[in-house]
Amino acid sequence: MPFCQNCGTQYDNNAKYCPTCGVEINNPVQSANNASSAPAAAVPMSSEEQDIAQNKVFAILAYFNLLVLVPIFAAPKSKFAKFHANIGLNLCIAEWIVIILCELLKLPFKEKVWGIVVGYSAGYWVFTVIEWLLIVGIAVFAILGIVSACQGKMKEMPLFSKIKILK
Repeated sequence: MPFCQNCGTQYDNNAKYCPTCGVEINNPVQSANNASSAPAAAVPMSSEEQDIAQNKVFAILAYFNLLVLVPIFAAPKSKFAKFHANIGLNLCIAEWIVIILCELLKLPFKEKVWGIVVGYSAGYWVFTVIEWLLIVGIAVFAILGIVSACQGKMKEMPLFSKIKILK
């Protein structure tokens, strides 16, 4: 069976991608008896590449609201996880501020009879729409962060990368 030229893992003759590193296999199928099927000298990964490979899941979890605590405590020394946890924490805080502030602003617009809410005025619905638009905007930033983490990149995000809560 042939070996991956990228990581040295042995793979099935019919494989199109390496089962370990996922690199597309371009070389023709080599027989197991062929001496050239021995693995090439494996190129060691840099410490930054190892950090990304080991902490990619933690970086992704950072964008799911309170799950941001997982990378903060599970991978405190990882530069990659900490970068994404910082952005995720900023997004989480922004989302909670939007929710609390909009809910407080909607309070005066509830119509009450003897202390029981019986209806809502137009102002209530205006703040509800504003609240959901802001939350959707935050969700878009979270999706961009998840994509960046999946790609193993540390892309700066407008507004949310500038505030460094985690040192």
